[in-house]
Amino acid sequence: MIAGVQRLPLAVRRDSRGAILPILRADRPPFRSFGEVYVSLVHPGQVKGWNRHRRVTCNLACVAGRARFLLFDDRDGGTGRLDEQWLGPADYALLVVPPGLWMSFGAVGAEDALVVNCASEPHDPEEVERRALDDPAMPRGWPAP
Repeated sequence: MIAGVQRLPLAVRRDSRGAILPILRADRPPFRSFGEVYVSLVHPGQVKGWNRHRRVTCNLACVAGRARFLLFDDRDGGTGRLDEQWLGPADYALLVVPPGLWMSFGAVGAEDALVVNCASEPHDPEEVERRALDDPAMPRGWPAP
């Protein structure tokens, strides 16, 4: 795994009425700070990214559907490594992505994916860098848009 990235299993609490899918607690690692929580809805076959945060740590969980994440490390001293992670309720986990890594994700399968991000800071468009999926400087991990 890329340095600084963590994948932590999460426990789903189920009963006859449904389930609770916890994501992050302020009294346990890897919590560092609270900025905002938001949900990204991604339609089947669609991809979001590439983007890179300069200051924000993303704490990501997929609570519905299935999502494929690609992480790319081109930081100074980085390995140029491309990692792939799959998230969804069936293998429920928290993906912690530190600042400085490129990230993209897409919904796989026939359902929308709901990805929750418990970001360490409020959204600031000035701290996010974006590149197109077909940018030649980025690795080929997705079909051409």
